[in-house]
Order: sequence, then C-alpha cells, then structure tokens
Amino acid sequence: MLLTTLLRKKVTVEKPVPMDAQIVVTEKGIKVETQVETAQRTLKNYEEIATRIGISHEPTRITREIIKADEIASRLSTFFIKNKIELYDYTTVDRWLEKKAGPGRTWIWWPLRNIETQLFGNKTLLFHHFSSWDDPTPYDKPIPIETLRKVEQIIDNFGRDVMFFVSEVTRILDPFIMVMPAITSKDSFDEKNIFIFDMWDEPGFKK
Repeated sequence: MLLTTLLRKKVTVEKPVPMDAQIVVTEKGIKVETQVETAQRTLKNYEEIATRIGISHEPTRITREIIKADEIASRLSTFFIKNKIELYDYTTVDRWLEKKAGPGRTWIWWPLRNIETQLFGNKTLLFHHFSSWDDPTPYDKPIPIETLRKVEQIIDNFGRDVMFFVSEVTRILDPFIMVMPAITSKDSFDEKNIFIFDMWDEPGFKK
C-alpha cells in the first residue's frame, strides 16, 4: 500500500542551478540566468534597438564576439572547477611581473602557438601587456610536460575557441601561462576572461 502511494505521488525534481547562475531583473520579472543566457538576451535586445534606430551593423559584429567570448569564458571557468585546476589571480600576477620588470620596463603576454601569432599579424590585439613585435613568433622556450598536458586538455575541450599566451619580461624567462577566449579585436578584450592556470620557475611568487 505504501509503495503504491509513493509511486502515484507526483515528485518534482528541481533542475540543478549552474555555477555561473545569477539573479536578474528583466521586463518579465525576476529570474535566474546563466552568464550565457544573460549575454544572449543582451545581444537580442541590442539587435532590436539597433534595427529600430537604424545604426551600422559593425557594432553588432563586435558585440557578437564579446558575447561569444563571455560564453567561452563561462565554460572555461566551469572546466577549471570541474577538473580541479588551480588558477592564479590576474592582479597579483600583474603586480609581481611589473616588480620583476623594474623601472621603465614592462612584461608582455607572448603567443604560445602559430594560431596566436596570426592574430598579431592583423595588428588588432596590440594593447597593454600584449606584444607589439612586427613579426611575432611562437614561444620558443622549454615548457614543463605537466603544463603541456593541461594545454592539450584545454584544446581537446575548446579547440580553436581559445588562445594561449606565456608571460615574459623582455625575453627573460618569467613563465606564467594563460588561456582566454579567441578574439579578433581589442574591443572584445576583457581582463576577467583571462585564466592563468599554471606557472614554473617562480620560486618567490606568492598567491
């Protein structure tokens, strides 16, 4: 009797809340959205307004890239949590490398592969902490195999949607490695979408 009652009873199974969920207020009320859903809604609203006022579609292209980058960054964040890969705070790393660079010098993110150098050939990503070399070449110094395994794992999950850079101070070995969504314009860059996931030969660095 008890079993029959339990089988007939309606049971509601709530959908797990994503790690990047947030409470937002929309025209239809309050709801829970992921970062991706918020970005998609923002894009839709943008396109509707742009169409109504008749502006150029060029900003829409940039907006689409920004939204795609945010979506990839959200997936990267989940990936690192799921795989228990430790991340390093960008601001802390920045201060550390600026200190190592010394007065009148700075550090840069050097492209890891040919895929990243191709973007620099377009002169579209030349901004703070990114190289301004006329003919950039991939990073050519030794990288620990454990780090390469992490890079391979990320590529297996994200393919060409991401790009990698290694930190350097005027070609002096200061290796932190980061991954970020693949973008084609500095207007799409957002520091919060940088994930520094490994380092080596930095014995004095403290998180």
